Amino acid sequence: MQDDPKALTKMLGAIDQVVMAACVKPRITEDPEKVNIGGPAEWGDPNFVAVVPLDNIPTVERMFIFGSAFGGRWMT
Repeated sequence: MQDDPKALTKMLGAIDQVVMAACVKPRITEDPEKVNIGGPAEWGDPNFVAVVPLDNIPTVERMFIFGSAFGGRWMT
């Protein structure tokens, strides 16, 4: 961290990229124009896949998803 003050920002950015790639239902995006949470009509459709904004996912949950994507084991 002392050698690169932006290291934490870079690490969190990498975590976000993995989270968006790993989540398929719902999908997660950082592009506000792609967000589509649907509505009651879509929720009943088994082919509908919601797209939620990355900002709605708390950092601790992003870290959990990141760890899980790489085979991490978490206590429940």
